[in-house]
Amino acid sequence: MVVTNGCTDDTPGAVFGMRQTFANLDVLDIAAPVGKGGAIRAGLTYDRTEFVAFVDADGSARPEQIERLWFECAKPGVDGAIGSRWLVGSHVR
Repeated sequence: MVVTNGCTDDTPGAVFGMRQTFANLDVLDIAAPVGKGGAIRAGLTYDRTEFVAFVDADGSARPEQIERLWFECAKPGVDGAIGSRWLVGSHVR
């Protein structure tokens, strides 16, 4: 899922174009200005899947880190996990 809000380029069109290769890819294009928080909220509530992850489009979170968080969330009694580039010990390249 790619959530766009106020894009001035053709990001929604590019995502739709990629659906031939990635059938499960979807785009939610929000026309009204809702800001980053509003766009995140809309994306998280768009589909009721068991697990949801959020990453910025800048690539600061590597796919391996998302998998690591998923495994943490799969443990009994865990409801969520949060990664942050601002935590002590974080390595952002």
